[in-house]
Amino acid sequence: MSVPVGRYAALVILGLALVACRTHRSTADNVTKELQSGATQVDIGRAADFAWDSMFVFGPYYPKAEICKTLRLTDSQCSSAGIKDVDEGEFLIVFLERGAVSKTESFPRKISNFDESCLTKPIVRNSATFAVERRPEVYLVCPR
Repeated sequence: MSVPVGRYAALVILGLALVACRTHRSTADNVTKELQSGATQVDIGRAADFAWDSMFVFGPYYPKAEICKTLRLTDSQCSSAGIKDVDEGEFLIVFLERGAVSKTESFPRKISNFDESCLTKPIVRNSATFAVERRPEVYLVCPR
């Protein structure tokens, strides 16, 4: 039994549309899943499943201008990357690939906090495994 060409094309288009509509989980979603499973470490290198080689974490209330300065970005580059002031209920993670911003993600504090030692310093992907401490709130502690 042969499938008419028009019907075959429609099936191909439908298949491509379904693949395009598939949602990718955010880094925060992946970290949440690990924390809920009782993990004692979280590997952001695995949780952030896209191209990047270093990351920075900025804490609540951190201003956009200071983020841009830390990352050595112009105002235009900063705006193009979607960088903004950090709200009180979140952290901002900026992922870089060869010095350029590859992705920015809001990381809600209700998931966990980042330890102060993690903030505003470069963390390379191959050593981005954070220890999990429950203090009673959950904290992700920077790799040493």
